[in-house]
Amino acid sequence: MNKTITSRKKYHSALFQVITSILILSFVNSVDAVSASIPAQEENFISIISQAQSDAKNADNDMQKGGVKARRDKAICSLMANKSVKNWVGKVRKIGANSDGKGVLEITLGKGITVKTWNNDFSDMQSRTLLDPNSKLFQTASSLKKGESVTFSGTFLPGKDGECIYEGSMSLSGKLRDPEFIFRFSGISTN
Repeated sequence: MNKTITSRKKYHSALFQVITSILILSFVNSVDAVSASIPAQEENFISIISQAQSDAKNADNDMQKGGVKARRDKAICSLMANKSVKNWVGKVRKIGANSDGKGVLEITLGKGITVKTWNNDFSDMQSRTLLDPNSKLFQTASSLKKGESVTFSGTFLPGKDGECIYEGSMSLSGKLRDPEFIFRFSGISTN
């Protein structure tokens, strides 16, 4: 009887090891597939912002946060000499329209990192980020769902006061914790 129990334990142990190995390999392959589809420029962009988010959490005061933002903005300037991007990957955070029916779109790239159109005509007067209801881009975007993975292309708006790209938050804390970069979409597709 002890022999039967011992061989069952060995069988279950071996089975557990095989299943664990399969799960680990599946996870590693899926992570590699996701990582491989994100362009290097986007990975670097996310890394710069994530580092600034972390540094801002550890800052003791707003002056230190201002230094964190300045370093982040300088790193983004080095990375984003050309403000146009192609085939970046993200998830739909918001899909909507303003009071005139123009498309409003927000894509999240990672924890607390968003690229988006303006949400009103006044802010968008010179930027032209809102999606025209008569465009193919609007038609494609209007079929998206919140949380859906997408590939997108377009151009970041030029920033001001040391920012290379425009960030739309009103406060220093918001600019660091949950930056929202204003973006003019030129193409979008589901993954």
